[in-house]
Amino acid sequence: MGHVAAPTALRFEHRTDDQPVLGIGTATPRLSWIVPEADAAFVQEAYEIEVERAGGEPEVVQVSSGEQVLVPWPAAPLTSRESVRVRVRVRGNGMRSDWSDPATVEAGLLTTEDWTARFISPRELGGLGTPAPVLHSVLDVPGGVVKARLYATAHGLYTATLNGRRVGDQVLAPGWTSYAHRLRYQTYDVTDLVREGGNELEVLLGNGWYRGRLGWAGRRAHYGDRLALLAQLEVTTSDGTVHILATDTSWTARDSGVLADDLYDGQRTDLRPVTGGRSDAVEVVDADLARLVAPDGPQVRVTQTLPAAGVFASPSGATLVDFGQNLVGWVRLRVRDQAPGQEVVVRHAEVLEHGELGVRPLRTAKATDSYLLAGG
Repeated sequence: MGHVAAPTALRFEHRTDDQPVLGIGTATPRLSWIVPEADAAFVQEAYEIEVERAGGEPEVVQVSSGEQVLVPWPAAPLTSRESVRVRVRVRGNGMRSDWSDPATVEAGLLTTEDWTARFISPRELGGLGTPAPVLHSVLDVPGGVVKARLYATAHGLYTATLNGRRVGDQVLAPGWTSYAHRLRYQTYDVTDLVREGGNELEVLLGNGWYRGRLGWAGRRAHYGDRLALLAQLEVTTSDGTVHILATDTSWTARDSGVLADDLYDGQRTDLRPVTGGRSDAVEVVDADLARLVAPDGPQVRVTQTLPAAGVFASPSGATLVDFGQNLVGWVRLRVRDQAPGQEVVVRHAEVLEHGELGVRPLRTAKATDSYLLAGG
């Protein structure tokens, strides 16, 4: 039997993540692959899928089919948190390919019973018009960390740090859905962030689509007026023990330096060290965990850093910075020799009008970021 090139781009459902694919939301993920076009005479007539589970022998399933897009899962369903390795090869026209490179898929938390965490919210802090809250707790872990996963979502937006290091590279998580019916949660591999001893998990909450100003009527809090966090850190050690830190009433909350945040209006941030800030207890808030779903597609991430195409003055004397295109992002800037508490204000718009920043099309959106400097 002749040979053709091995299939490439093996993927699960519509996920295009780098390997491994974490937190998939179905127990029977469909598979897709690409048959290289090196041999134009080759037409796929059948495929074989190899599934290798932990502690077991590889299982090979053969299917007579030319399909290679979203083909059915060939083996027993995945269980929550289970990770399997998959390869595929194809045959046709008297030829057979080599096995593809292996791809790994790991299931997320597939049932509500998998969550020991509950949605929590500060009792007093984090109200409308107040600084964004940070929720905090600590997990003690003995040595021998084998695997660690953080499962998280929020009413609002969230950014998590573990032992002072940013968790993941997503922004604006968990994204915008019809929150009353569907709320995405994310799965993060935090194995490299966990250390022996105390592990400090902090999560900053923001308004986002959930509670921010949204729509032409200028209303806020369409989905709810209270920010909340759901987070579950699971650390497996070499003795097989799973150590869990889940959001509950033992967590605490404090004010952050984010004084105001809104998708339309922008963000005001105090960069001076937070000293003597208010702290608060948290409480469990009612929320239906059956709404939770894993993401089906790619997350929002930073894709590039774009330098300014030009810097010049407007007729009124304002400093204008032109990036040469419409884009979504935020400005990185450096200031020198500034006094503590001095404020830098950046106003965003898409066009110029009579040589000035054209804010009229923004209607009531402020689209303004400001920073209270730490000095130096």
